[in-house]
Amino acid sequence: MQPPSLSRKSWDSLPSEIRLLIFQSLRQDGSKLACLAAVSRAWQADLERYNFTRIKLTPSRLVDFRSMIRRNQALVRYIWFSLELDDYDCTHCAPRSVDDTEHCPITASFQGLFSILSEWDKDSKLMLDISIYSPSDAQHWFPYLTFVSDNPFDKPEGSGIEPTTYIYGLEYLSLFESIRHGHYHLKKLVSFENFNQQYPVFMQQFLFGEDLRGCDSIRIPTPAVGRTIAQTSLPLEHLAASFIIEASHFFAIDPSWGWLNLTSLVLTSRLLTPEENSTKIDALLQAAAVAALRMPRLETMEIWNGQKGLAALFQYRVIRGLKQTRILWRGTWKYHISPSVLQAWEAVGHLHDSWRLDVVQEQVEESAIQSHGDALHHLMLSGQAIRSVSLQQIRREQKSLEGVEILP
Repeated sequence: MQPPSLSRKSWDSLPSEIRLLIFQSLRQDGSKLACLAAVSRAWQADLERYNFTRIKLTPSRLVDFRSMIRRNQALVRYIWFSLELDDYDCTHCAPRSVDDTEHCPITASFQGLFSILSEWDKDSKLMLDISIYSPSDAQHWFPYLTFVSDNPFDKPEGSGIEPTTYIYGLEYLSLFESIRHGHYHLKKLVSFENFNQQYPVFMQQFLFGEDLRGCDSIRIPTPAVGRTIAQTSLPLEHLAASFIIEASHFFAIDPSWGWLNLTSLVLTSRLLTPEENSTKIDALLQAAAVAALRMPRLETMEIWNGQKGLAALFQYRVIRGLKQTRILWRGTWKYHISPSVLQAWEAVGHLHDSWRLDVVQEQVEESAIQSHGDALHHLMLSGQAIRSVSLQQIRREQKSLEGVEILP
């Protein structure tokens, strides 16, 4: 056997990537990595880096999380906050709404999490994923879905990847108010509210005696949430909020607000439909231009909409290499960009030494759009609106429900 000093030297000489692969192989063999930390200080340091870089956190662990993470807080780069709802059976398939959102367990969990994160170093780089699900979802509502991570190394510690977030009756204000009042430095916020136009018809078979034909298949956003997210986004570098708010609510802002750091913005608007009055669409895009004047670092702004048979994208982009700005309309229907809209965006271009403003129109085949997931895929947004794995799940779900009637 080699002397301990030589063994340690041999271990230290290995590239960090190789040491990581060794730990991953040991874990796949069922080895308990915690006991290996006693082998040497070098192993302990590497194991802590491996174990604490990515953490799965549940509400039950919040109580001890602050003390558990204190010594290794600087190592944490990713937290998956997984909230598990109660089981249900087919006699109670429709989850009840939560009337008292201020004191519901989900709100309390968010408040506890953000209270802890507010004490962290403001310059730490942390990605936070939040999932809310019930184990019964896979048995009742979504048996056709499979759940995988973006890549093999995205899989957090735990028993596997749980279903994506489905929230019934949860008031979004409590979550975004917690973010806005936190003392940590948030740089990027991506929020995507999923929906399916076939849900009401699909759910009808489980809800005897109830008629869902009058239900909206797509939730109508409220101005209060739009304003809260707009205020939350003031210090951000990137914001994407799809279907959770209406873009026109976001742009109905306080004249004193300014987004000094924002480089990329992605929003959705129900106004972007061929049936909508063009005057309202013009007003939305002019309001967006007024807001862009308060975003001195803005590189791209994208406002889009999508559902079965419809896809639309308005994109403003700064192309520094060509010293020009560009407006792009891409959709299943042609929108005539009015002179007043062009004039408003030319004023934004003047922030870049009067760079030339180009206008581009591109067509998307209506037959290719079977859902908002297809719309997002074909519109090819430049900013991140959703995690790639979530988009894959949305499109897979749509294929599994082909032939089911939709509600507009």
